[in-house]
Amino acid sequence: FLNTQLVSGMWNVPQPQFRYGSWAVCFTYGTWFGVKGLLAAGRTFKSSPAIRKACDFLMSKELPFGGWGESYLSSQDQVYTNLEG
Repeated sequence: FLNTQLVSGMWNVPQPQFRYGSWAVCFTYGTWFGVKGLLAAGRTFKSSPAIRKACDFLMSKELPFGGWGESYLSSQDQVYTNLEG
């Protein structure tokens, strides 16, 4: 699992036989679920470089009002895309 984390710190469905964003907007939720899985396996922010990297990615996408807004275009284009507006 750790080998599937992208350089940016995010996760997505890595297998080509699966559709991107098949269960949510792909990069935000993929990264969130990746962190949740590592936490469930006993990893912590302090002990896991992967969790720290994922958190850096998520925090880099936080919008000025404190939320996140990933566009459906992330799933379509397979690259993180902010929601416009």
